[in-house]
Amino acid sequence: MTLSQFTRFSGVRAIAEETGGASNSAQAFGVDVSHWNGTIDWQSLAQSGVTFAFVKAFEGIHWPDPKFQANITGAHAAGILCGAYHVFTPNEDGRAQASCFCQAVRGHNLPLPLVLDLEGDTPTQHPDKDTYGPQALAWLEAVQDEFNQTPMVYANPSTWSTFLSSKFAEYPYWQAQYVDHPTPPAGAPEWTFWQYSQSGRLSGIDGDADLDRYQGSVADLRTRYGVS
Repeated sequence: MTLSQFTRFSGVRAIAEETGGASNSAQAFGVDVSHWNGTIDWQSLAQSGVTFAFVKAFEGIHWPDPKFQANITGAHAAGILCGAYHVFTPNEDGRAQASCFCQAVRGHNLPLPLVLDLEGDTPTQHPDKDTYGPQALAWLEAVQDEFNQTPMVYANPSTWSTFLSSKFAEYPYWQAQYVDHPTPPAGAPEWTFWQYSQSGRLSGIDGDADLDRYQGSVADLRTRYGVS
């Protein structure tokens, strides 16, 4: 989910698999996307084996993703299960950010988790360790209260170890780690979703694609999130 303001996705699934991620090939295969991906051919993605997608809805309090509606509509039409994510900005109030996100996603069919994307320390932001965690928790609590469902945390091991407390272990973990076999950082739960590449190639997305796996089969995924 590095496709945000901090960093800026033709091929088939076999090509995408070569970029990393050596876990069980029976695991459900997906992507995460934003407006930086341009216009996506969702039918081609489905034909490439994509079964789920996390779609960017908002960033901070000022940046709704202009492709959110089009991406959700296209994914649904292709039979791809969706969740939505919010890119957290550490210099803005967590509950205010949650309010923007909730307004953006309210009314959409999103069976997969709602996600807080925590980028941590980047070339363009250097968060205060004392406020980063509490503001992120404020977002998580506000979204959970609004929708009566537990949101998920996206972070790489460095961000988790540097900024997140044990309280974050109460939330499902989407781990970003570009290796063959991901290792959760100390104190983190086992990953539920795993972003294993930010440079995959897929028919339906021009350029680099963020690639993900679910810790289970497509049938497991659908059962867990109540999709018949």
